[in-house]
Amino acid sequence: MISGSETVSIQNIKRAAGILYHIPGEWNHRRKMKSIAGKDTNHQEFFHNTSTAVKAFDDVAINYDKEFTHTRTGQLQREVVHRYLENNLDSETYKNVLELNCGTGEDAIWLSRKGYKVTATDVSSEMIAMAKSKQTGAKEKTEINFLQLPFSKLDQFKDNSFDLLFSNFGGLNCIDSDEISILSKEINRLLRPGGKFIAVLMGRNCVLEKFYFTLKGDKQNKLRRSSIAPVKAKVATSEIDISYYAPNEFAKLLHPYFNTPTFIPVGLFIPPSYLEKPFTYIPGFQLQHACWNVLLLSIRDGLILLIIILLISQSHEDSFNSRLLSERGSERTSNYEALCSTWNTLYFCIFRGA
Repeated sequence: MISGSETVSIQNIKRAAGILYHIPGEWNHRRKMKSIAGKDTNHQEFFHNTSTAVKAFDDVAINYDKEFTHTRTGQLQREVVHRYLENNLDSETYKNVLELNCGTGEDAIWLSRKGYKVTATDVSSEMIAMAKSKQTGAKEKTEINFLQLPFSKLDQFKDNSFDLLFSNFGGLNCIDSDEISILSKEINRLLRPGGKFIAVLMGRNCVLEKFYFTLKGDKQNKLRRSSIAPVKAKVATSEIDISYYAPNEFAKLLHPYFNTPTFIPVGLFIPPSYLEKPFTYIPGFQLQHACWNVLLLSIRDGLILLIIILLISQSHEDSFNSRLLSERGSERTSNYEALCSTWNTLYFCIFRGA
């Protein structure tokens, strides 16, 4: 705009502001990556949050299903994920699956019942114990290999071993941007040519969370997802680092190993799981009510789209960049889906291997 090569417009001003906003984080990321380039990297050195995460998720494992998996919010979110997998994958093309951060094995067991051969990993031995217990007690026989394995130990698998790598419900938010870049190289090595990497992540903006903390007058938590640095989150009695990623940010971190992602929102009006209790206190607001379920899942409603557009007018370049990135992909993401992904509690990132 200064040189005259670009017109002065609201859209271009937002793009320029967004670029300036991300310069410190981008510079820091490049500096760190240059420091490890060309070295024989010890993965354990860089996945520094592992010991804290192990304790946190070991402690929460026994109550995880009660506090998330079997809640109405958890069920609705998982229904959206499973519906996408069922409609877009088949167990012949993507037979061998590696699941990262499998938790108590809910997704691994579902995939196995659909005919996939699953290797399911998690950093927490207690989570794996709960998953094996479910597998033993299941009526149907399932073909799953549960392993207690952190991200830093994925080098034990051979090249091109898997057709699909899958990470659900923000497991990758537990590592920072530099660790995501390191992990992307390992994921690329493990995937066969033409395989898929599908991650469900927690984004930087969440409509219902912002609304909730605005009502409470809690500005710090309202803006916590905007932090460039990881933020502390309480899990059981421990605190772990959580990094939030906008769709375009996550895509950049996986470059050059993965390009042209597809972004899909996971239920715009399904609240974050920790807000289920506060929301059930609102008169007439019943998560289990059939009409409300329809509202939660009908994210293409015109009124919701209007709300999103109004909210996006206050943001920087996230939605614009998400749209540009997705439209370059072979699996085209609609403008609506890119916008929703930017402002959603959770969103899919789908990448096709080289």
